[in-house]
This record gives sequence, structure tokens and C-alpha cells, in this order.
Amino acid sequence: PATVRGNPVLTSIVSLSDLLCRVGGLGYGYPEERQTNFAEEPAFAILAAKHPALRPFDLARFTFETESLLEEVRGTVSQIYGTH
Repeated sequence: PATVRGNPVLTSIVSLSDLLCRVGGLGYGYPEERQTNFAEEPAFAILAAKHPALRPFDLARFTFETESLLEEVRGTVSQIYGTH
């Protein structure tokens, strides 16, 4: 995201969304054992520079709030692609 010529904020959002999907088991059709600290991601630094309200980042709250959403997305993906 830091080297993008267009819109680094939008690119950062896409990058973090991709990372969230991978960590949540919604990657590219194969299992990925990934863990990350979102607050240490370069994409997050770009967003936080533009939107200071993102700091301090509450990882526990973020994880709690997104886990139920990820379960819903997993269910939808499973229905669409017939995966279990």
C-alpha cells in the first residue's frame, strides 16, 4: 500500500480486508495458518496517519466484533461454493 500511486488509503483498506479474510480462514481455497497484529501492519499505519481516531487500536474489541461477522461470511461462502 505504501508504494501505490493512486489512493493509498483505499489500497490499505483492501490490504487489511484481504488479511482479515486470510486470518479468518477465507483465503484462496487452501488453509493458511496466519496470525497478525493488525496495528503493526504497514497498511494500518497508512490508515492511522490519515485517520488518527484509529489509535490506540483495540485489538480485542476488533477481534470480538469481527468474529461474528466472519462466521456469517463463512456461512455465505459455504452456501455459494458448497464447502463445509
